[in-house]
Formats: sequence, C-alpha cells, structure tokens
Amino acid sequence: MERKFRALGPFRAEYLPKGDWKGGLDFGGSTAINTLVLEYDRGRSIAHARILSTSAKTGEKHSIHFLCDKSVLMFWPWEDKAYRMDGASYLGMIDRLADELFKELDRLLPGIRREASVTENFLCLAMEPKPGPGREGRFQFAMGRSGHPTNWLREARNAQGSTTREEGETVTFDMPSRGKTLTVDRATGLLRRLRIRDYDGATREIELSSFTPLEKLPDVELPKIFQSQPVDPGQIMSQWKQQQGWVVMMIGEILERREDLEKAGKVAEADAILTRWAAQYADSLHALNVRSVARRAIRAELDRGIPLADLLKDAEGGAQKFAGDFAPLKGQLRAAIEARIMELAFDIETEAIERPVDSTLHGPLRELLRRSLDPGAVDALRIKTFGDRFESLYREELDSHRGV
Repeated sequence: MERKFRALGPFRAEYLPKGDWKGGLDFGGSTAINTLVLEYDRGRSIAHARILSTSAKTGEKHSIHFLCDKSVLMFWPWEDKAYRMDGASYLGMIDRLADELFKELDRLLPGIRREASVTENFLCLAMEPKPGPGREGRFQFAMGRSGHPTNWLREARNAQGSTTREEGETVTFDMPSRGKTLTVDRATGLLRRLRIRDYDGATREIELSSFTPLEKLPDVELPKIFQSQPVDPGQIMSQWKQQQGWVVMMIGEILERREDLEKAGKVAEADAILTRWAAQYADSLHALNVRSVARRAIRAELDRGIPLADLLKDAEGGAQKFAGDFAPLKGQLRAAIEARIMELAFDIETEAIERPVDSTLHGPLRELLRRSLDPGAVDALRIKTFGDRFESLYREELDSHRGV
C-alpha cells in the first residue's frame, strides 16, 4: 500500500468526525470539529489541512489552517495570530546527512543495492487518545521526511500486538495497546477511518467522506503577517529517532562485511561514518539547548521593555554578551550531551539486537559501538566540525523573533 500511496497525484480528501469530541482535543479554544479537509501534492511537497470547527466559547464556526510547504509550517488563526515555522536549516540537514552517509558506506562496501535516497516525503495525520483524567488527547498534522510515506502506513507496518482484517476494499488494523483502530484503502493507501479510544472508553473518529483527484492544489490565501515561531524540538528529535533505524541498517551492513573491511584496512573509515552521524546528532542537541537559553534571554529583555528593534540593531553586542553569560554553563551542557550519547549507544544496541541478527555478531556489535560512539570522541568531532557558536546561535534565535 505504501507503493500505491506514492503513486497518487495531487488530491483533496474530506473527513467527517464521529463520536464524543467535546473536551477530547483542543484547537485553540475550539473543541468541536465539523470537517477536516486535506489537500496534498506529494510531488511538490505541499500539504494543506483545514479544520472547520465550532468555538467552545461563542458557538461561532471558523476555520483553522495548517499549511506545510516543504520544510515550512504555517498555521492560522491561532489566538487571532498567524504563525510561521521554518525548519529548513535543521530538517534539511538531517535529511541530507542520511543520504551522504549511506553513499559513503556504499563506497566502502561496493555491491550493496539501495535506492538513491533512503528518505521520502512523509505526511502525518494523527490523533492520540486521552491518556488519563485531566489530560487532553492530541491531534497532529505535519509533513517531513521519513522512511515511509505516511504515519498511518508506518503504524500499520510496525504495530506490535495488532490484528489485521481485510474487508472488501479496505484493510483494518486494530491496535489495542495504542487505543486506536485505523482503516486504510487497499487501492490507494489512503486513510479511510481512524478511531481512538480514551482511557475512560469514550471514542472519537474521523472517516473519509470524499476523495477527489486534482490536477493541482488550489491557491491558498495567506495572512499578510506571520509571527515567526521556533522549530519544535520534538519534531527535530523525531527525525533523529527515525534515523536510528537507518543507523541500525548501516551497522548491519558493516557487521556482515566486517571481514572485507578488515582485509581492506577500512575499519576506521567505517567507524568514522557512525561517529560523524553521532556528532551531527550531538550538535543538534547543542544547538537546541543553546537557542532555548537564548530565547529566554531575549524574552527577558523584551519583558523589560527593550524594543525588539533595539535588540536587532545591536545584535552583535547582544550575541557577545550572551556568549559570555553562557560560559559557566558550557560544562553542564557538554556533560548532558555526552550522557545522551551513552544512552543513544545503548538504544541503538538494543534495537539492533532485537532485529533478527546472528547472535554471534552481538560481540562485534558492542565493540563497534564502543569505538564509534565514544562520547568524548563524538563531542570532540562536534566541536572540531561545528564549534560551539554561541554568538551565531543567539543571532539566529533573535532573528526568528522578526515578523514575517
């Protein structure tokens, strides 16, 4: 079904809600969803979701828009504002890294057949049930890069303890442990129905009511002014989590051909591929943490009444001051990142062992991870390659506060 979804051209799909939506998911003050309209052009990397909803406070009907154009996410109106989030610098880098490292591995281990890219456009339309009293469920719409074309097809493929039943033109996947059931169209791979069950037994669902192939997506009237938003750290770490699966693939190929690498004297080069990946991962952690501290510092200045225009005018001075103020925190941040690299090595080892791998390779696996994911070596490569760049990260964060 993944192959069939990839073959779809531009389309519009409308979904109708069923069940008890009141108090289940919150959309900027709206708790009743009337219709969900999805327009998607996979080839052009554009997705537009429009939620027609009813205000819980006033009863008025209005639309909430989510527009993904490549790595840019825009959503409006949200508390009467429009927001724009550009993840190109983060997500584009993560995507390119996977392809670059696989090409390097292909150079060391010729003869492995692989597609030109290990990633593809990824459409996410997801709901999660309420996990407990006083806690809301979750709705997520996004577009990114992954090893699967959609989140529902990925869930169907990877769900543990799920049952599958085929009914005419659809395939249904029951996932009791996740509190959800999803039904997929057999001919297109499109989501036909998604039902979630809360901790208390209440259910909600969306069901496909119409599907229309399009020659091109209609133009969307955008707000005149957007407020810039920082990239969601959860989205970035989700992309890295996806890449752990690709790293396990690399490790499997390295272990299977380890004798060839030893004879050719290329063991260190293979280790370096994994170390480079981990250094880039560590740099993402570093950048996210530094920008988070910078964000708080900038907001503190704004709360003191200093105009944003003044901060932008003296961006260099502000960046230098920030770098000096951050100096006492460098050791703590480095220790936290090195601890995370140790956890990462354990996670990757566990994932690799859980796959159907020859048990005789477990020892070489641990030795490979010990060499290539040594926290000190990873951090040293991070600093050598990227530097701490406290000043430039401050300027990036400051620049993100501009109106768009």
